[in-house]
Amino acid sequence: MTVGPEHQSQPTASLLSDVVRHVTALIRGEVALAKAELAENVRRATSGILMFGGAAVLGMVGLGALADATVAALVTAGLSAGWAAATVGGGALLFAALLVHEGLGTFDKTNLIPRRTVRNVRRDAEQIKETLNDSSR
Repeated sequence: MTVGPEHQSQPTASLLSDVVRHVTALIRGEVALAKAELAENVRRATSGILMFGGAAVLGMVGLGALADATVAALVTAGLSAGWAAATVGGGALLFAALLVHEGLGTFDKTNLIPRRTVRNVRRDAEQIKETLNDSSR
């Protein structure tokens, strides 16, 4: 008894249907993982933005409230008004620069990449290639 072409194509169609279903489920899973990773990365970025905001507020408070008092104290100690203001302003700017530096550390570009998703997609692509190669033999 020979098998006609209509019987041979049915298992192939079933296999293709299974492949499509599995690939669809795989893609949905990877999209969900990417969303979760990106949400975590956004939370980290928000932390960095808050550090920048803190640096700005502290910089203004430092320059506004303490600068006048410190300049007055330095002038009283015998420093000229110009040198006293330059010293206080330089100190406040140095502190603000340190806060900005810390904030920039949270914005490392590599931290924003969804590493697990990239790793999983690469692994899945390799498995699909292997499956297709095994099927074609």
